[in-house]
Amino acid sequence: MTTNPIAAVIFDWAGTTIDWGCVAPVLALQETFADQGISISVAEARLHMGLAKKEHLKSILNLVTVANQWILKHERSVTDNDVNILYSFLERKLLETVSSHSHLIEGTLPLVELLRKDGIPIGSTTGYTAEMMRIVQERAASQGYSPDVIVTPDQVKVGRTAPLMIYLNAVKLSAYPLSRIIKIGDTIADIAEGKNAGCWTIGLALSGNALGLTQSEIQKLTPIERTDLFAKAREQLFKAGADYVVDSIADCAPIIESIALRIKDNHRPSLYKG
Repeated sequence: MTTNPIAAVIFDWAGTTIDWGCVAPVLALQETFADQGISISVAEARLHMGLAKKEHLKSILNLVTVANQWILKHERSVTDNDVNILYSFLERKLLETVSSHSHLIEGTLPLVELLRKDGIPIGSTTGYTAEMMRIVQERAASQGYSPDVIVTPDQVKVGRTAPLMIYLNAVKLSAYPLSRIIKIGDTIADIAEGKNAGCWTIGLALSGNALGLTQSEIQKLTPIERTDLFAKAREQLFKAGADYVVDSIADCAPIIESIALRIKDNHRPSLYKG
């Protein structure tokens, strides 16, 4: 256990440390449904981003617009067998897309270097399976990023918004108490995971799912569009219960320092009200 007030920092992956805009899951989901003759929008694909991928798939199938398309095509409701078949398609699509969407987000390596210098362990959680993460992990390592621990939903049986992946991180990192751990992520599910574990949470509004735009798409926005969309992304994460919200991982260092000072003053993270 580190003597630093921060016991550990646990990062999400897509939209947080890699894949600006959290693109890979959206593409894979849209292609999976398109193969079945069903159209889902980007907004529908992003609605429950951050969940374990099978649960994410189920959440989309439960949307009225998608359920109605399914009934029109198959003349019946979705069955558990349908879910399993679709999930096998989704897994294959994700294995195809994650490799090309695993570029590190600017600011990741400097923050990791700072945490290493301060002796703070680095963990991670994700909605990706262990098989998917083997690809992502290799790509990230080739760019210089290797967290101390990677926990996937299939290691704990229950993914986000449950806190179990954070608990396993804490065990593997020997990091405690949970009120001295920081969870950083870009989705409502990330924030809920951190809050349910009793951790501090930092939401990333622009680099991931909250905004849901690539950097090139952001550059095409008008000033008025930027102001409106950026504000909505930040509000979404604050409403989810984030203790802090910043633009991207590049902005986290001063927030982590602020949390360390608050811990020294015996402050605790806010309670989850979701």
